[in-house]
Amino acid sequence: MRIFKSRLQKKLILSFLAVGIAPMVISIFMTTQIMSRRVEEDIKNTIYDAYNLAEEEITQLQAMAFESNEHYLNQPEFFKSTKKAFFEIKTWDEQPYLPIAENVFLYKGPHPKEGKLFIEVGVGQLKTLMTGVVSPIKDENENVIGGLGTVYPLGQRFEQNITRLTGVAVRIFAMVSSEEEEEKKEIRDVKFSQKAEEEIFQKHETYYDQGATLKGKPYAALCKPFMGEDKILGLMLIGIPKTYAFQTVLKEYLPFFLGIWILVAGALGYIITRGITNPISKFIKGANAIASGDLNQHIILNSKDEIGSLALAFNNMAAELKKMQKMQEELRKLDRLSALGQLAAEVAHEVKNPLGIIKNSAQILESSPLDEIKRKEIVNFIIEEAERINKVVDNFLQFARPPKTRKQKTNIIEVLNRTVQLVSDTLTKNNIEVIKEYKGTVLLIRTDQSQLQQLFLNLTLNAIEAMSEGGRLKISAQLEFEKAPRHTKEKWIQIIFSDTGRGVSAKLKKKIFEPFYTTREHGTGLGLSISRKIVENHGGKITLESEVGKGSSFKILFPV
Repeated sequence: MRIFKSRLQKKLILSFLAVGIAPMVISIFMTTQIMSRRVEEDIKNTIYDAYNLAEEEITQLQAMAFESNEHYLNQPEFFKSTKKAFFEIKTWDEQPYLPIAENVFLYKGPHPKEGKLFIEVGVGQLKTLMTGVVSPIKDENENVIGGLGTVYPLGQRFEQNITRLTGVAVRIFAMVSSEEEEEKKEIRDVKFSQKAEEEIFQKHETYYDQGATLKGKPYAALCKPFMGEDKILGLMLIGIPKTYAFQTVLKEYLPFFLGIWILVAGALGYIITRGITNPISKFIKGANAIASGDLNQHIILNSKDEIGSLALAFNNMAAELKKMQKMQEELRKLDRLSALGQLAAEVAHEVKNPLGIIKNSAQILESSPLDEIKRKEIVNFIIEEAERINKVVDNFLQFARPPKTRKQKTNIIEVLNRTVQLVSDTLTKNNIEVIKEYKGTVLLIRTDQSQLQQLFLNLTLNAIEAMSEGGRLKISAQLEFEKAPRHTKEKWIQIIFSDTGRGVSAKLKKKIFEPFYTTREHGTGLGLSISRKIVENHGGKITLESEVGKGSSFKILFPV
């Protein structure tokens, strides 16, 4: 009866049996000693990572508050409305604040603390800690007459968000007592070491405490006090249970223990395993060569075990891949010929009608005596159709072989304004009103200016064609954000061309960007195809939203 099912299995088992139990025991003992010294450091790093993320979140909330204040302060009617509101506030002592929206308030007179701040909101045990920004309100003489504040709560949602992203427990405590010596008693279920209490409640410093407890359980915790004018308004506690941390670190270092044992086993069993590793090295070399495109690989091994069978399979695979490569090259040639034939047919179709008109007009000029007016009319026909052919050929060349992109820093707003200026006469002639909605005066990206202007010109002309009886063209541009993984944000510049034209149906919308597809009698069907190609060459996206009878909107997104 055979003990081993294969020769390879026999080699592997004998190799690992050559390693005794003693080296494994020694390696585990040594690594556990190393782990005990590194556990606390890893816990501390994890907590500080969570703390840094929490600080970033608070900074983002304050930035949002600042943007909210700027939004109100930049409204023309805001100063008039706030002036009236100030008369409704009787005195500072009776009613210093006047709410005007959720989390937004006015105050009368100089505020004790302008800029970023933390405040408490609520009564008794129901106080909530909030953060935000207070911005000054000035009169026509630049005198501060009041302020505008926007605040956001640092409550359960804030705690859950940081915990979800980091896996670390986060707690925000709002102080209830106004007496400093009683502050630490206000934090229920939390106890700090004596050193931590001194740093936090007396020196008002952020402190990392390895001896904290939460509900009687030992924690490693970082505590940050949030300061008001002269007292602690609240605390942020970020911690990891020590039992949980130990299990986590043990799981993290378990592969390290096994790695030590495997290294010792490999050293002692080197002679036995050499017969395995050498063929594997040949496989790696051959696989890398195939990955780089060299399919002329053939591994020669005299082994009759499973590795020998694997070498035979590898050689067969390389031969089959080589055959497939030749077949794919032939298919690509056929695909290129097919695509070229299709494009040639489309161009021939577009050129055929103008050529027919030119031919008939030339025959009339040759065979019939004509007066000067009729002769000029026929000559104009010939010129117009020749220009049409020239346009078809130019568009085809631009689509088939677009010019090389030369990117440089470009202000989107300037290119949009220049494009509208180019076709201003056409817009006026067609009774089309242009509405510009730009968020800011400078939106910079790296792009090819000429291609960008071609894109905007194509979309503008497309809108003019769609509004033959006049209408409205709205062009908007702004900076947009798209949420990306790991709590990051990706910046995009969004441009929208919206017209009040006839629109297109859902069926036609699917074909609108296809080459040579057009619904106009004299269109080439390449304008929108070229536009999409320009957008994609810049790593962007273009989409169409349209409804028959109501108009169309082309939305473009460029990465910043």
